[in-house]
Amino acid sequence: MATIGFFDGVHLGHRTVIDRSRDVARLLGLPSLVVTFDIHPKSLVRENNEVLLLTTFEHKIELLSAAGVDIITFINFDPDFANMPAEKFCRDILQEKVKARAIVVGDDFRFGKDTRGDQELLRHFFQHRGVDIHIVSKLRIGGMEVSSSNIRKFLQEGDVERAALFLGRLPSARGIVEPGSKRGKNLGFPTINLRNLKEQQLPKNGVYAGYARYDSHRQKAMIYVGAKPTFDETERMIEAHLLDLPEQRENLYGRQAEILFLRRIRNEMKFENTEKLREQLEKDRRTILDILKCASI
Repeated sequence: MATIGFFDGVHLGHRTVIDRSRDVARLLGLPSLVVTFDIHPKSLVRENNEVLLLTTFEHKIELLSAAGVDIITFINFDPDFANMPAEKFCRDILQEKVKARAIVVGDDFRFGKDTRGDQELLRHFFQHRGVDIHIVSKLRIGGMEVSSSNIRKFLQEGDVERAALFLGRLPSARGIVEPGSKRGKNLGFPTINLRNLKEQQLPKNGVYAGYARYDSHRQKAMIYVGAKPTFDETERMIEAHLLDLPEQRENLYGRQAEILFLRRIRNEMKFENTEKLREQLEKDRRTILDILKCASI
């Protein structure tokens, strides 16, 4: 019993497909299997088409496991694979390697060279091979399709609340905590800093209420996404001021942290001087504490 896709974000639309595959697997007495890819197919098959991801590969695997998938396997999406004809994918991967007895995919699933494979080709190829094909219709919320591309659009607009609605959880970014310039500490707002996030779809630059998660801990956080225009810096990064135990930040250097975005507070701003910045940060802190005090997540 197999389902196939990139599953970036493992959003509610993906969960609908995965839940259907688990139901079919249970009826057949088979384990549920997800076949996914190590990189986004569009990043290879289309020139100059970098796709920013909603989840790192490791995070995606965690979410698929949490969704109750029994077996997860991934394919290296290299040029040879990208040029594999759709019929060969059906034969070599689904029939011979996966040995699928049933296949569940979303109704927009495409595969094979030039994405020529679709649900009709799947049905035609397997109609006399004893493999049932199950097609799951798109999930819609408020009349809009739940898709990774729509969630990316929400994040680009800073609409983290709508992104959370489509994801079924708070949008987030993961990275390794690095020492910063200590400017936040000098202002009275020490932060943990995440850089090298170029492959992840971050929310629009600005200040957010949210959380920082590391190991099994979660702290309330005042989060900044941007490039610090007050100090004429250009690298886009995340800074998070831990509101519960800010002194723990130094214990996190070199460790992975996940930053979760609950609500956008304001746009990125450039200040005349550090005192003006400090005053605004204090206002932000009070606003965010009030928001998080009422949050049910």
